[in-house]
Amino acid sequence: MMLSSGTGSVPHLAMELLSDAAKVPLLHVPYKGAAPAITDVIAGHVDGFFGDIPGLLPFIKTGKLKPIGIAASRRNPLLPEVKTFTEMGIPGVDSDNWYAVFAGRAVPAADIEKVSAALRKALGDETVRSRLAASGAEPAPSTAAELAALLKQDTDKWTRVVRAKKIKPD
Repeated sequence: MMLSSGTGSVPHLAMELLSDAAKVPLLHVPYKGAAPAITDVIAGHVDGFFGDIPGLLPFIKTGKLKPIGIAASRRNPLLPEVKTFTEMGIPGVDSDNWYAVFAGRAVPAADIEKVSAALRKALGDETVRSRLAASGAEPAPSTAAELAALLKQDTDKWTRVVRAKKIKPD
């Protein structure tokens, strides 16, 4: 039994990738958010949970949760002993989550570039980078074009998973 923070969430889709890659059936149990899911994993009511490292790191550091694998192309610097699924012989479980800032279509390109440049500058600041890295996040400033390419790549990947698994919103 694997929990997620909700049907169609990145943790849910990551669990589906793992199920297919490992060729094992996993029972998906959607929760209304990560906090109650984490609580039930800690309490031993369920077997596992896919989540973001920043949200799980405090529980890992205190020994309340044990990380099994990283669903990304490389290990996280704060958890260097935790292998990726590919390293464990289960390729294709890459659900590296990311966050971005978006603007509406009507926003002028010059304004978008100003905000993008300010974000890249902030994410390049060593104090900001250090604080984010200490939380388990990995700052990766990009341009609007790089974000568009990443968005297309992930949209294609998740569309395939949603269609193959016939995932419908609750």
